[in-house]
Amino acid sequence: MIRTHLDQCAYKTPGGESFGRFNQVNFLAETIEEALEKLKEEYDIVPSKKPRGVFIDTNEGTKQVGFIHSRWANNGEPKSYWEENWISFQEEHRKIATLPKKLRAKH
Repeated sequence: MIRTHLDQCAYKTPGGESFGRFNQVNFLAETIEEALEKLKEEYDIVPSKKPRGVFIDTNEGTKQVGFIHSRWANNGEPKSYWEENWISFQEEHRKIATLPKKLRAKH
């Protein structure tokens, strides 16, 4: 499973004063391709041909874990704003959690 994290931020202009984050979404998909399809269908986000990357430092070096998608938007408002979408992907390894005794059902 792939966990996709999307941070949507608004700015007056590209690189300008930030209005801040206006949306944060996490969802699971079977593959990166499925996650990209959901980003396209639900948020109209498609990676550009030369996307800016989102990177993290690991013990094995710096790794790209996502991309930044930017565009002018207005969402029905009279003034447009610059929207930056920070998208990152992480493998999700699901492990069954054991509940503490006080939360377990008696059977």
